[in-house]
Amino acid sequence: LLTAAELEDKLNKIGYSATLARKIATNNNIASLSDYFSDIPKIDAALVDKNGKSFIFAAGRSYSKEKDKTRWVWEEERIWGEIESNFEQPQNIDATFQDREGKTYLFFGEQYIRYSNGNYNQVDEGYPVLIAGNWKNEGNIAQLPIQFHKSIDASFQGTDDKIYWFKDGNYICDDKPDEQKSINQTWGRVKNNFHTANKIDAAYV
Repeated sequence: LLTAAELEDKLNKIGYSATLARKIATNNNIASLSDYFSDIPKIDAALVDKNGKSFIFAAGRSYSKEKDKTRWVWEEERIWGEIESNFEQPQNIDATFQDREGKTYLFFGEQYIRYSNGNYNQVDEGYPVLIAGNWKNEGNIAQLPIQFHKSIDASFQGTDDKIYWFKDGNYICDDKPDEQKSINQTWGRVKNNFHTANKIDAAYV
């Protein structure tokens, strides 16, 4: 809970005069702000966003007041603490792989999540995050080119213990992450005796 001094400071920041803020804070008379606060003993927190909109948090609810207005509104529909996550639709996961330390990564669009445990009950704290600006902090894993920051088409760790990443028509390998190669130059090749054939052994119709 806020002390009287902290409450006074918060009220000053959200536009109340120093005299009124001090009076409300000293007497703990927050009911004078709005009828919403008539049954609330204390304000837990308050803030002003970059647009000048004020917020008060009290008794498990949040209230707002537009800049230069006096009317407070109970934000009944707002849910604080929600994060933007592409993983609410897991059927759309683009790629996944497990690193050499046993950590598992799932990618969807420009975001990814990480599991450090083997039961996959809960993602690691702080995830999902954007590939851009965060992948470089994952330790010993190769850094991804900028083109791979928006999304990854596929990835896997090969039998050669190298990790491969695919995006559009190109791929990279973690031993040379700065060297992008065309997928059709390496992958999907099959043994084809007809490529160099100078004769045909048989034919049938």
